Amino acid sequence: MKLVGRKQQIDLAFLPIGDYYTMGPDDAAYAASLIDAKKVIPYHFNTFPPIKQDVNDFWKDVPENMKFTAEIDKPFEL
Repeated sequence: MKLVGRKQQIDLAFLPIGDYYTMGPDDAAYAASLIDAKKVIPYHFNTFPPIKQDVNDFWKDVPENMKFTAEIDKPFEL
């Protein structure tokens, strides 16, 4: 993952945090630091019991400048 961030600037990364089929919150936060994206959005969690997660467990380990929340149908800039 670190090589990806070195070769290409990543503006926005979607990182799974479900921890059953994908990375969990801790690993996803670590991945965010490796790829050094400008902004990150967690996904693939809380849709059914095995992937129930507290998204705050992800956010607590992500640098403040990477945190990003998008609202559906609202324009945004990175």
